[in-house]
Amino acid sequence: MKRFILSTFLFTLPLCIVLFPGIYKLFSTRENLHNVDEVIGNLDKKKYLIGYLYDESHYRYLKYKALAKSKATIVALGSSRVLPFRQEMFEAKFYNAGFVIENIQDFETFLQCVPEENLPDYLILGLDQWMFNDAWNNLTPKSKFHWTMNNSFATSRAIKTTINLYPDWMLGRLTLQNQTRSYSSDIELVGLNAHVHSTGFRNDGSMYYGELIQRLNRGDTSISDFMYRRTLKRIHDGNERFQYGDEVSARALRILDNLLSHCKSKGIDVVGFVPPFADAVYATMKNSGNYNYIDKLQPALEPFFEKYGFGLHYYNSVSECGSNDRETTDGFHGGEKTYLRIVIDMLKNKSSLNNESNLTNLEKEIISNSDNYILYPY
Repeated sequence: MKRFILSTFLFTLPLCIVLFPGIYKLFSTRENLHNVDEVIGNLDKKKYLIGYLYDESHYRYLKYKALAKSKATIVALGSSRVLPFRQEMFEAKFYNAGFVIENIQDFETFLQCVPEENLPDYLILGLDQWMFNDAWNNLTPKSKFHWTMNNSFATSRAIKTTINLYPDWMLGRLTLQNQTRSYSSDIELVGLNAHVHSTGFRNDGSMYYGELIQRLNRGDTSISDFMYRRTLKRIHDGNERFQYGDEVSARALRILDNLLSHCKSKGIDVVGFVPPFADAVYATMKNSGNYNYIDKLQPALEPFFEKYGFGLHYYNSVSECGSNDRETTDGFHGGEKTYLRIVIDMLKNKSSLNNESNLTNLEKEIISNSDNYILYPY
């Protein structure tokens, strides 16, 4: 028996030696089996950068629980295309709940998860163009558990994360070395993406793309969407949210009507926002003749916002808000400077957000800041 145990130990020892660094990294960075609630409970005490690399379901719970924990006067809600809105752009308490919405029907279900007393006074509603294209939309409703389930200690997910780590590490797609920090040392890092790529969510819910911004600033041609090549391929192939379409989805418009009615009944002032594409990307889409639904979208949306007395701010390309392609992080995401320009444009167009933001101060920030992507130190 002792010989068998010794043989088994000697047989498995090399495997354990190989696996240990990766497993240790997952636990030490709190990528695996760490309670997200612990982080949420300290959001008002510490500065965080929360970036998970292999299980983004934690983000859905993080955003839901942050809103359930305390009320924000202004909330930005949508996909990753609302993430550059920052607390510093507003004078009232703000939270960015971006990254948790995929389809138009997700908005109302997510809002129903938030305790009524914590619903915002103002909701910046990020409406991606493809949400109104039947060729892309999957309008299957999601359960509230999609957002309210805490998967921190889900063993199956931890095992999957571990399995996914090793091919990336062994093939050189991922280094286990921490990225050089480009921000204050008092910021606490949670998750492998935060440690290795300096990428994750800040306390206000916005996303810091540390490594990507560094690579953009040095003109790194290996970036996947350098010169928008990946986005332009999507347009060429008509896939990955860039499916072709001629008509605005009637079903999506009905869901939008229900959503705006729900917000009105809860006393939420909705500020509708259709995010811009990079100028070069929008020009390619326009010239292709395959995206006629986008030209029809603004006149289709406006009557619904007028019906409930809400504002709608529509941008097809970044130049429409005074930005340019040098301020974009990829083909359909602007940086913080683009989004500050969007807030300024909203305020100039008599948005209700004028009650909670200072146009004069924001215009001074645009003039004084030379960085194309990041406006604020944290």
